[in-house]
Amino acid sequence: MRSPILALQGNMLHAFENPNGSAVKLLEDAAAEGIVSPEIDLIIDELPPMTPSVSRQVGEAARIHLHITQLELMWAFVYGWVVLYEEAVQRPWMENRYNGRILLETTLTQRAAALLDWATGLRTTYRAWPDRFPSPRYALDDQEYEYALKVNGIFQSAVAFLLFHEFGHVTQRHLDAIIRNDTDAGALATAIAMEREADDYAFRILLSGNDDEATRRTKGWAVLSPALSSMYLVDGRARVYQARHPHLHHRVQGILSKLNFHEDRNRFYYHYLRATILRTFDRAYALKRGTQLSPELFETADEAFDAEMDDLDVFLRSGMKAPR
Repeated sequence: MRSPILALQGNMLHAFENPNGSAVKLLEDAAAEGIVSPEIDLIIDELPPMTPSVSRQVGEAARIHLHITQLELMWAFVYGWVVLYEEAVQRPWMENRYNGRILLETTLTQRAAALLDWATGLRTTYRAWPDRFPSPRYALDDQEYEYALKVNGIFQSAVAFLLFHEFGHVTQRHLDAIIRNDTDAGALATAIAMEREADDYAFRILLSGNDDEATRRTKGWAVLSPALSSMYLVDGRARVYQARHPHLHHRVQGILSKLNFHEDRNRFYYHYLRATILRTFDRAYALKRGTQLSPELFETADEAFDAEMDDLDVFLRSGMKAPR
C-alpha cells in the first residue's frame, strides 16, 4: 500500500508525544507502569476506514490502534474543507457575493472537491488515493502546497486528539466497564457517558484552561475534525444517531461548546463552518432521496448552526431509531 499519509509517518505522532503541560509525564508514567504500550499500532490495509480503538489482553498493557485508511479520510476531509470553506465560502462572503452556494470557480476548489468525493466513497469500498490529487506528497502548484502544509499541522493535532481519546479510555478505566448489552438503556447511557469523558479528556490535554482565544481558534480545526470527518463514515441521516456513542451532531456541538468562543469573528468562522458541513451532508442525503435543498442565508452564524442542529433533532424525534 503506497499511502501518501506515510509521508507524515515520521512526525505524525509529534503532537501526541509533545502535548501541553504535564501530559508528557502522564504518558511516560502510563508506559513505565505498563498501563499502556509505548508503541502505537498502525494498521495498514486496504479496507474501508475504521475508527481508532484500544484493546488489552489479560496481563498486558493496553494497545492503541490506528488505521491508515481512517487517517487518509481525515487528511482528505481537512484539506477539502479548509480549501472550500476559505476559498468558496469565506472569500466570497468578504467580497459580498456569497449566496449560500459553494461554487467551484477555480482549479484549487475543483480539485479539493474531487478529493472530498474520493474520501466520501471510502465508506463502502476502499480505493487507493488517486494519483496527482492533493496529498501530503503532491501539490499541483504553490497554492496547493501552502494549503497542504497548513493541513499537515491541523492533521497532526487531530491525530493527537484521536490518540488521547483512546488514552483517556485507558486512564479512566473504561476498559474495565466494557458494555456488551446493546439492549439495556442504562448500559448504553454508560457507554455514551464514557465516550463524552474520553472526548473531554482529549480536549483538556490539547487545550489548557489558560489558552487564550487566539490559541483556541488555531486549534479549533484539530479538535473538531475527528468528529466532523466521522460524518463521512455514515450513510445518511439515520446513521448520525448512534447507540453506543453520542450522536455525531451532538458530539460536534459538545466540542464546539468547549471551545467557548466569545469573539464574533471566531464564533462566525467556526459556527458557520459546522453549519456548512452539516448542511452539505444533508444535501447529499437529500439527493439520494431524489429531493433538493434550497440554499439558505442566516443573520448570524449561530442561527445557521442552530437551525441545522434543530433540524437533525426534529428528525430524531420524528421516530427515527438509532442504529445498533
